[in-house]
Amino acid sequence: MRINVLYLQHQKFTQNYIKMKTIRILLITIVMFGFLACEKAEETVLTEKVVLQPNSEEGIDASISSIEYNENFGNDADASLLALSEDIGFSVTRYMIKFDLSSIPENAIITKATLSMYFHEDTKVNQKHTGDNYFIIRRVTSAWSEESVTWYNQPIVTSTNQISVTKSAVENQDFTNINITNLVKDIIFYKEDKNFGIQLRLQSETPDKATVLASSDHSDGSKRPKLEVEYVLK
Repeated sequence: MRINVLYLQHQKFTQNYIKMKTIRILLITIVMFGFLACEKAEETVLTEKVVLQPNSEEGIDASISSIEYNENFGNDADASLLALSEDIGFSVTRYMIKFDLSSIPENAIITKATLSMYFHEDTKVNQKHTGDNYFIIRRVTSAWSEESVTWYNQPIVTSTNQISVTKSAVENQDFTNINITNLVKDIIFYKEDKNFGIQLRLQSETPDKATVLASSDHSDGSKRPKLEVEYVLK
């Protein structure tokens, strides 16, 4: 009788053990399947990239000068940021550019945006990078026209999420891959009809400083301002 009881107990224990082991295997399988599913889902999230480097026909950009405050420089190959004492007086120059972001889908999530600006060797002011030429990039918040903007009627800008760029290390330096992700996110957030572009200006507009850059009207296509935007779709 005792042997039968022990046998039944052993049999019950064995059944429970097999049941627990089976459950454990099932749980491990479910967890592994979930992990693989998540990993696969992450792999299917593709990053798209848009590269914008407009020419003189497509580009919307212009410089403005404090000393020539009623002059328009919308077709100038120069995009330099200046604060210089000249024979005719002290002059400050700023630059604005608007990139066409309409190719970026409305359901895009911007993950990275970089701006590259290039040294302008044959600038009309015959100038190299000079002084503590730190500069800042701000979002423009009011309308302007490439053909008519001047110092006198220059648009409004905001310092929200402005970008500070360190001074040049050499006198002919290119400024490549400047991270302006938050600025582009702001522009996208306010929709295409509120895309008024960005403004570049010296951080301190006191003499004598110069950041000598090329605009979208430059004859060398590789020297024109370039914006690269990476995004994923929601």
